[in-house]
Amino acid sequence: MRPEERVRLLRVAEAYRAVFMLPNGDNTPHGAEVLRDLARFTGMFTGAVPTDPTQATVMATLHAVYAHIMQMLNTRGDDIPTITQED
Repeated sequence: MRPEERVRLLRVAEAYRAVFMLPNGDNTPHGAEVLRDLARFTGMFTGAVPTDPTQATVMATLHAVYAHIMQMLNTRGDDIPTITQED
């Protein structure tokens, strides 16, 4: 990964944390409320599996967005290679 891409990803991860988290790493009250709502909206923890292929694709996409947000909240410098498509 190019150094400038690494810096960009760290900056973006910091922006996610600034929106959702307090400096001590706890969620802000609003951040926690938004994450709970996103989990509900995306069906992240329902265990439901749609039988319709289109609905299954939509659900998988929603899950991926929620997972990305959570991953960015937990990303630090050493984690950058795990959130990219590059080896």
